[in-house]
Amino acid sequence: MKHRFTRRFEKAYARLPEDVKGLFDKKLNHFLQNPWYPSFRTKRIRSTGNIWEARLTKKYRFTFEINQEVIIFRNIGSHDIIDGEKDQSAFVDFSVIVLR
Repeated sequence: MKHRFTRRFEKAYARLPEDVKGLFDKKLNHFLQNPWYPSFRTKRIRSTGNIWEARLTKKYRFTFEINQEVIIFRNIGSHDIIDGEKDQSAFVDFSVIVLR
């Protein structure tokens, strides 16, 4: 599946500890093949429409949405990012999508 990263995701990713970055990079291909694999504990964030969260570790999560055949990674960080997603619009401004 194709994927893109928002600038917000890129900035949050840059602030992560190196071991967490490495873990995300390691699990990315697995996630793209099957976002609903049980270890990711993927679930929709309430009252956000099409924004989902997935578990990277017990402490770290990432959020994303799926638009047709593209996964857009919105944010990554501690569990607190979920509350921020509830406050954000369910729509992504595609002018801020970056490839990595």
